[in-house]
Amino acid sequence: MKLKERLSALDDSHLSLVLLSAVAIVVFVLSVPLFFLGFPGIPLGWLLGSGIEILNYWTMIRGAKIILTPENAKPVRGAVFMIITTLMRVALWVGGLALAGFYTFRLESNWLNFWSTFAGYVPMTVVVAVSMIHKNKKKGEQK
Repeated sequence: MKLKERLSALDDSHLSLVLLSAVAIVVFVLSVPLFFLGFPGIPLGWLLGSGIEILNYWTMIRGAKIILTPENAKPVRGAVFMIITTLMRVALWVGGLALAGFYTFRLESNWLNFWSTFAGYVPMTVVVAVSMIHKNKKKGEQK
């Protein structure tokens, strides 16, 4: 089975998760030479930010499936799960930036970069937008 066939067999949410992971890995691999140039905080900050973002996106997918799947007709359980994971996502975002900010601005250390951590949060917006465009394109073809 070819890669294109495997990717087309995935549903939109899992395809977005694969795309998000691929972007995180590619940018990290491209920034690895910065370790040897004396800027290890940039790839490590990217790794922290993208790791948090992948975990956050996964909890969003999981929560949506729990709430929207009819056989899991336990709305209270789904609502509690979504509240907990939403608070966890916010805590992870703030905690990641606080940790990176502490290393960057307070310790003035080169081992974690605030701006690259923040940049690690950005690809989720792009991936979700691309997946929504792709989903709307599929709907238009079905009509």
